[in-house]
Amino acid sequence: MPDPLIQAGLRGTLAPELEAAFTGHKAVQRVRRVVKLPHHRSIRAAARAQGIRDNTINSQLKTVEQAVGYQIINRAIPLSVTTRGQAFIRDAEQVLQRLDARITLADPRDR
Repeated sequence: MPDPLIQAGLRGTLAPELEAAFTGHKAVQRVRRVVKLPHHRSIRAAARAQGIRDNTINSQLKTVEQAVGYQIINRAIPLSVTTRGQAFIRDAEQVLQRLDARITLADPRDR
């Protein structure tokens, strides 16, 4: 599978921890799920809203946190975002927007 950051011209332009989060099989999907977490009270609620099991999203959160090297979400109820996590989520949302725009431009059926 092609690297979405390369396709969008972003690889090599992002902070190393952000690039690390977007590296690997299904990384975009994983990051997309993590940035949605702050909109929910708990991991379980986020998982239900996204149609997945809570252990799946918890595992994906751990994978992203290991990639970036810091905690993004405090898991107490209600969920809260760490200071570094706020910056990560803001930057990751921008990357996701650019990736989504790239996909839309590449596929005329999405217009």
